Order: sequence, then structure tokens, then C-alpha cells
Amino acid sequence: MLLAGGGGEVRAFEALSGCFVADAVCPATASLRHQSGPGDIATEPGRAYPLLGANREHAASHFQIRVPLAEPGDRWVPVGCGHRVETCDQAGGAPAAAHYVLAASWQPAFCETHQATPECRSQTASRFDATHFALHGLWPEPPSNVYCGVAPGLRSADEDGEWRELPSVDLTASTRAQLETLMPGMRSGLERHEWLKHGSCAGAAPELYFTAALALLDQLNASPVRDLVAARIGRYLSATELRAAFGQAFGPGAGARVELICEHALITELRLHLRGALGRAPRVQDLLATAPAVPDGCTGGRIDPAGFAR
Repeated sequence: MLLAGGGGEVRAFEALSGCFVADAVCPATASLRHQSGPGDIATEPGRAYPLLGANREHAASHFQIRVPLAEPGDRWVPVGCGHRVETCDQAGGAPAAAHYVLAASWQPAFCETHQATPECRSQTASRFDATHFALHGLWPEPPSNVYCGVAPGLRSADEDGEWRELPSVDLTASTRAQLETLMPGMRSGLERHEWLKHGSCAGAAPELYFTAALALLDQLNASPVRDLVAARIGRYLSATELRAAFGQAFGPGAGARVELICEHALITELRLHLRGALGRAPRVQDLLATAPAVPDGCTGGRIDPAGFAR
């Protein structure tokens, strides 16, 4: 296979398999000719990335790797930035995730058991999260893939629930404004917790990580799934009905990739299992289609209205 390199010369591309384990922070660029962006993506030391190939068969200067959260996801890195292993299982470090869970909360139900939190004390029937799904988090899988490169002191503070004392997350003003609406838990420092525990393992900067999560949640809230749930406020909704709505919204079989989480007979959260590269404009239907089927969780529950019932 041939590709255009820097200066316009044509080089032989060598397809490779296995994983590339980064030993340093290096730019991961979409083009060999233009050694910048888009997305300002860089490798993370100790992280393993699927290896796609090299820019020439002999004396290669760059490897092509897959960065799941980047757009485009196929990126070039200098060969001296890390080392190859035959399989990703041999990498030793946490792999760059291609399987994620989008945790979408039904905030009124969450607030029934968290009434003292700022986001629950301030919730009203007219606030966005009273009738739409709220962002809990976007979790790189497997569940053990947490706190990547996080200092022990910060991890301890996070696990102790001292979220407001954690470092501020570096986000643009527009992304922060969207999060304030779609992640009401920001009032308790949820975005700091989610970035430290889960985002640190996503292989991308906070802006890209949260932009992807917001795009996914926007699609869920604009779908027949949200319409069905909002129409059932105050009444029971079964897992079978909800999964069928996912099939209508996002294609046949989509519902088999969704877990329902219930507490005190209330549906508190949906967990969407997603597989593939996310980027800035991910499509829920594509990511659900390639994800593994999962158990449906609880069999159903009541859709709680805003306000405290107990």
C-alpha cells in the first residue's frame, strides 16, 4: 500500500498488528504532512493503543495507531515515542478504551435518595433535568479502567467524596455552560470526579472527553426514548418497552445494549454500552450497533416526577 508522506513523496505503508505502548507524551497527528491537529491529541505514557501500521516497510519514522476518542481516530506518532507489543494483553498499561458506558441519569429519581445535595435542593419541575436525562458520566471500560495516572492523594480525596476540593477541569466556556444544564451534579463537583476517575482513562483532553459525552446525551434526549420516558412521568415503565423504544430510535438490537438501573422501584439511570471511536460528533446508533449485548438490569420501574415523595 502507498501513501503520501511529507514533501509529497510516496512511501510504502506496512500494515501491522498488536499494540503500541506510549513511553512519552507525543503529538498524535492525523497527517504525516501536517504535523498538527486536529484536536491537539497526544499519547499518554503507559497507555496502549491498537497498532495499524508504519509509514514504510523499512526504517519507519512513524507508526499509525488508533486513538478511540479522537476524530479522526487513526493517528501518526513517532516510532521513538513508545514500543510495540504483539497483543494488547501484553501491554502492561491500561488500554485506550474502545468500549464505553454512557450513564444517563433520571435526576428526579436520583434526588429521592440524595435530597441534601445542592443539585437536588435546587431542582424544580421547570428545570431541564426534570424532564430530560442528565449526564452522570462516560466510562471507559472495563470497570477496572479508572484513575489512570492520578496521584494517590487526589484519588484518596476523590474516593472520600471531597469533589469540590479536586482540581478544576479545563473546559471552554461553551462546554462548561452546556454541562451546567446537562450535568446538574456539577453543583457538587461531579465533573471533577468524573474526569479524575473515568476521563483520565479516555486518552484525550477534558474538552474532547466532555464534548463527546454531551453529544451522545443530546442524541438520547432528542430521541423517542426520552419522549416515552417523559410521557410516563408518575407511572410505570417496563424494561421491555424501554428497550423497544431504543430499537425504534437507534436501530434493531439497540435496546439489547442498554441496562436499566432501579432503586426503590424507581428507574434512576440508563447505561448505554457503546463500542467504537467517539470523536467530537459520535453517533449513538453506530456505537450501540457494534457494542456487546448486556443484561437488561431491573425489569422496570416508576418514572419519578421532580420533587420529593419521601
